[in-house]
Amino acid sequence: MRQGRDEPVRAFGAKLRGQASICKFIQKCSGCEAIVDYTEAMVKDVLCRGLEDSDIQMDLLGDKNQDMHWNRSLDLSRPNSRVRGLHPAY
Repeated sequence: MRQGRDEPVRAFGAKLRGQASICKFIQKCSGCEAIVDYTEAMVKDVLCRGLEDSDIQMDLLGDKNQDMHWNRSLDLSRPNSRVRGLHPAY
């Protein structure tokens, strides 16, 4: 999935979350039988890969905190986040 040219990042993220809920990114661990939900990791990856702005995409990929919550990824991917100091320019 790709972000539309004029589509807000939050709308793109909501679309991804909706699609992810249909996909059921849940797996049973073969060792301990625990249920593992990796939906957030998939949404973050697709969000970053599908962003329209390649500069913002590179900022997300270059962030030291690759384990950030997907909501934080959304915040950092807004075009004006670097201007407001939420994310340093690398």
